[in-house]
Amino acid sequence: MSDYQPIDCSDYDFLEIACMDGYDIEVKLDSGTLRGHARGLEIRSGEEFLRIRTSSDGIEDIRVDRIREIHVLSTHARFRKHIFATP
Repeated sequence: MSDYQPIDCSDYDFLEIACMDGYDIEVKLDSGTLRGHARGLEIRSGEEFLRIRTSSDGIEDIRVDRIREIHVLSTHARFRKHIFATP
């Protein structure tokens, strides 16, 4: 059984904006930090993932309930930083 916990809708909105606008972002997790280009959101087996393209041209899937903060690196963005609610 998965330990996945759905995230707050307002947190999800920031991920959707990052993907729709194609932002370059830095994603902070408990386990470290990833940088990449926000590509989309995907649901698999009842879990939601943020897909980012990294500088090595690989795709990283990040389970959204593991995200603690996102920082937008792109210029002219609708937001700069968002801190996620903790469960």
